[in-house]
Amino acid sequence: MEKQLNSSDFFDVRGMLNKCISKWYWFAISAFVCVALMFLYTKVKKPVYQVLADVLISTDDSSGLGSLGDFSQLFGNSGYVQDELYVITAHSVNREVARQLNLHKTHVNKKMLVLNDFRYDDFPVDVFSEENIADTLRTSLLFTVKVNEKGKVNVSVEDAKNDLAEVKADGFPVTVETKYGKFVVDKTKDFEPGKDLKTKIIFMSYDAQAENLAKMLDIYIADRKSNVIKLAIETPNIEYGKDVLNEIIQIYNQRGVDERAQKARQTLDFIDQRLEMLSTDLADSETDVEKYKKEKGIIDVGAEAAYQTSKRSTAESKLVSAETQLDILKMTKEFLINPSNKFDIIPTTVTNEALQEVISNYNEMIMSRMTLLNTAKETNISVQRLNQNIDIMRRNIIESLDRSIAQQQLIVNDLSRQLGGAQGKLAGVPTQEKQYRTLVRQQNVKEQLYLYLLQRREETAILIANSTPKAIIVDEAYALQKPLGMTRMMRLLLAFIFGLMLPLAYMWIADLLRDKFRNQEELRRKTTLPILGEISIDRRGETIAVREGGSSTTAELFRLLRSQLQFIMKSTDDKVIMVTSTIPGEGKSFIAINLAASMSLAKKRVVLVGMDIRKPRLAEYLGISPKKGLTEYLSDNSLTLKDIITPAGDRIKFDVISAGPVPPNPAELLMTERVDNLIEQLRKEYDIVIIDSAPVGVISDSFSISRVVDVTLYVTRANYTKFSDVRYINEVVESKRLKNVSLVVNGTNARQGYGYGYGEDKK
Repeated sequence: MEKQLNSSDFFDVRGMLNKCISKWYWFAISAFVCVALMFLYTKVKKPVYQVLADVLISTDDSSGLGSLGDFSQLFGNSGYVQDELYVITAHSVNREVARQLNLHKTHVNKKMLVLNDFRYDDFPVDVFSEENIADTLRTSLLFTVKVNEKGKVNVSVEDAKNDLAEVKADGFPVTVETKYGKFVVDKTKDFEPGKDLKTKIIFMSYDAQAENLAKMLDIYIADRKSNVIKLAIETPNIEYGKDVLNEIIQIYNQRGVDERAQKARQTLDFIDQRLEMLSTDLADSETDVEKYKKEKGIIDVGAEAAYQTSKRSTAESKLVSAETQLDILKMTKEFLINPSNKFDIIPTTVTNEALQEVISNYNEMIMSRMTLLNTAKETNISVQRLNQNIDIMRRNIIESLDRSIAQQQLIVNDLSRQLGGAQGKLAGVPTQEKQYRTLVRQQNVKEQLYLYLLQRREETAILIANSTPKAIIVDEAYALQKPLGMTRMMRLLLAFIFGLMLPLAYMWIADLLRDKFRNQEELRRKTTLPILGEISIDRRGETIAVREGGSSTTAELFRLLRSQLQFIMKSTDDKVIMVTSTIPGEGKSFIAINLAASMSLAKKRVVLVGMDIRKPRLAEYLGISPKKGLTEYLSDNSLTLKDIITPAGDRIKFDVISAGPVPPNPAELLMTERVDNLIEQLRKEYDIVIIDSAPVGVISDSFSISRVVDVTLYVTRANYTKFSDVRYINEVVESKRLKNVSLVVNGTNARQGYGYGYGEDKK
């Protein structure tokens, strides 16, 4: 009985279009309001600009010390771009930016209808505090400063939960005591006396502002194959964005320079310590030579020893060089086994290329560890892993040094034996001369080592003086010319479109949530029962809409309903029509009364029987006062039909049998044989018998009466009868509990075309 909905039933395009046309003013008002609000929004919201900066991370040795030997490799710029990306975005960098630029204080300019309007460098008053307050503050403080024309100042302070203090003063500066510390509010160079002023200052910690900066900043590698890092920030204040990005780059570069200078200074300190020790040893050697000469009376070597001396000079030179290298190896090992130098750079260069390469790799790992410690703690797993690798490499270097020292010692011993052989040939050279040469050789070794360290000391000093940062500024901070987001015209166009869509969305959602049908077409989708017609709302509010000579829309619809009834009442014996509904309020009594009036105007003898005996309203609607009613007739066998029939009125020609008083047993009373006898008698006396019965969805009286009726008019009401009620009607008809059921739709809106365009009756 209930129709299955197809896809087009879910959304009635034509119906929605008609509704949109009928509610055209909704769209006009909505579009106007949305466009007006968007226009106001574009006026009060300050434009947001994107500020950019580009830096190139240098990965080669740009210190200019390549010509000074392998020692410059210790301080080469060999960082990785990805690692430097994390260094630039470090919390400590953002915190230092907040400190240097005083960004922990936000000045909000109080103006009507102005969004995100904060002042950066032209604020009239400022808040000052001790340095440790901004370092330790755990919440944000809001300072509200009011100044009148006379210079009277009112300062109030509050945190996230409570009002902290309020101070009134005759002028600036104003001292405010809070539980977080002492603050001083004072005017700046931009303060204009003699004017009312109201401004707000948000005071927060450096750490909190650093977190805000981290959210605002967008830092990324420009291209996977490049070493360029882009920095971007979106802000309504261009100067603010430029200063923030430039300060980030400056702090990052300064940290890199300081870091390299610190490493170089550690090397310089070590060299100074060794130079101080060697200076003492060299002075002692020179003193020993001078003392030996004085004691032995040696002034110059005799001509007789010239030849032998030239032969052994070569051996002596090699021995000096070998002993010098041996001392360097020992000094390097001494540096490595010293616990205080555990994670310091090895500041020496050896002649063994393989060993020197291992030392260079060790120094690079030390530099990587120093860089990692800028953004991580000692407990970080990456730091721990790097420490293990450094320890392993240190042990390997020490083992290599032990082998190199042993080998070098063999070389020294061999050269000593060669020199001893050469000296053995100097039979004519005094023993004093040989002892003298030994002292001179020791002096030369210390002198060469001293000169070597002096050279390295100068190279380190030059490196400190010429330390360069890794970040080369490609573009200082600059702002894009056009603000971010859509243009004003695009915003207004979208607002206009949104304004048009808003009523449509409202209608569509209302349709989705609606549980009542609105018109005859929607009812047809829910049932296969015939719909005889629809009755529009009678704007006059009268019970009887059908009168003789009347041509209103409602009257014409009742005439149409009367014509439709003739097609379903084909037999001359079909005279009894029952009018019912599902629930009260659907207008069944109104339909019954006006249908009876319409039938009577067609020269039919009509009687209207009120069988809604539980809640009788028929006599009240018609304004009549019958002496006896139906319930009295059914209860008293002495009453006749004439006793209960009452004329409806002078202008409407049909009879009425009212329900009468409410009986104690209405259901049993309607099932008596006297009801059947009454209907049979009415069939003989009248052409049409209309029964106004009770709603079937409330009580079962109408089912009892159905046995004596020929046609059932089931009244529904637009925007009142629910879809569940329609399903109930289908179930009732399918179970054959009512006879010959047809539907009538009541309460529809009058449409052009009803009654050939006849208008309402005029009084």
